[in-house]
Amino acid sequence: PRWAPNAIALLVGDTWSGLECTNDESSEPNRESPNARPPFVDPDRGDCSENPALRALAEGAAGAIFNVADPTADGYARPQIFFPAYLSGRNLAESAYLATRYLSWREVVVGDPLTSFRTSTRAGGGPAAEPTDSETGGPALFSARRRAVLRERYATSDAVVTLLLKAEFAEAHDRPKQALEWIEASLKEDPAIWEAVWLRARLLERLDRFDDAFEAYRQALALLRRPAAAFRPAVDETALRWKLARLAEDRLRRPELAEPEVDWLLEHRGIGDLSVVAAWTVVKLALGQLDEAESVLLRVARRTDPEPAFALEGLGDIALARNRGDTARRFYRRALAAEGASADRIRGKLEALGGGEGVATFDGADQPEASTAGTARPLDTIPATSGITRPARVVHRAPIAYPTQAKRFGIEGVLVLRLRIDERGQLVQVKLVRGNPVLLDAAKQGLRNWTFESKMVNGKAEVSWIEITVRFELEKD
Repeated sequence: PRWAPNAIALLVGDTWSGLECTNDESSEPNRESPNARPPFVDPDRGDCSENPALRALAEGAAGAIFNVADPTADGYARPQIFFPAYLSGRNLAESAYLATRYLSWREVVVGDPLTSFRTSTRAGGGPAAEPTDSETGGPALFSARRRAVLRERYATSDAVVTLLLKAEFAEAHDRPKQALEWIEASLKEDPAIWEAVWLRARLLERLDRFDDAFEAYRQALALLRRPAAAFRPAVDETALRWKLARLAEDRLRRPELAEPEVDWLLEHRGIGDLSVVAAWTVVKLALGQLDEAESVLLRVARRTDPEPAFALEGLGDIALARNRGDTARRFYRRALAAEGASADRIRGKLEALGGGEGVATFDGADQPEASTAGTARPLDTIPATSGITRPARVVHRAPIAYPTQAKRFGIEGVLVLRLRIDERGQLVQVKLVRGNPVLLDAAKQGLRNWTFESKMVNGKAEVSWIEITVRFELEKD
């Protein structure tokens, strides 16, 4: 071998062309196209002399770092960092990571990641295993470096960091309960370490403690949004909002907890992100906010070509909740023909309506019409096994008196209210979403005279929330 034991090669430049190693003399490498990807063949079985990385490995190098395509100017591993790091005792993986500004598919590292300049070799060849840290249970060098980074980043104690590392290694070795004990002990001493808060949330979710996990992810979000946060992790606010929304809706079955998250996602991602709109729609329909959901879904259906199946199905659900069977049928049939439709579910809804599976056109401006006798079956007659949900709704609206003091001082405004309707159709709670609190008491007093119907799921009444708007306007001369 031409290389010293544990020697490493770092190559700067596009070295892909040399990977055309073959014993087939009749096959000429395609040197015209830089995207050509011929199969890799063992260097011992072919001529790889044109590839400096493979040539170095064939000549006895313990590892090599190279690029399969030219990265940007700052994308190469920096030799002025790599070689001093490697010579100081760090292993191949650590040295490569330190020397690289960002990770990319273009960069390739070949070799045992634990190879280091000063490691001894096993009897069978290759580097010996790295020593284990007695306190954390992880690799000694890695533990020492991570300790130093975390202590400096958060100005915290070694005891706090050691507990965090023990938890991380326990999770990596599939011991989530033990990891949770250690991470909670770490957070008890210092609750402001992002990595610890984030790990605790993941562990709670893994252990099916979904209520606790939801609160832990909320804490992570609050920590992430702090203006003076010591560290900006790779997890961004969008990913955390998604996590909270899905946990609230899929695991906790509490759409009211998911609502602020999907509202934020829709505001920041826009209706062009169909996955966001789909999640937002599920939550809004579960809360009975039909007008708001209909407005967004119609915009999505009109602007997107082809129309998304979830939007058409959602519009059908809204029409069905309003007891407008013909409109529901048309939307369901259109949804059934759209790409990505949940065919079995939509067919079940059509069968419950007495619809069939024919395809009707949607002109993008379908207006709900009143159902006529014999065309739409009353919701109460739909079989419970059909999976039909009817949101809670207002049956009778009574006038709301204008508050005397507000009238005297010329106060006007619009209140958006969330109403909790119990299984008997009784109004049990009123929350102000936005608007002038001065007008709230008058609205609450007037709502006592309104009549509601509870949410029905498969023929069974459930507690749910609906949203209404009350407008206070003074008469003008």
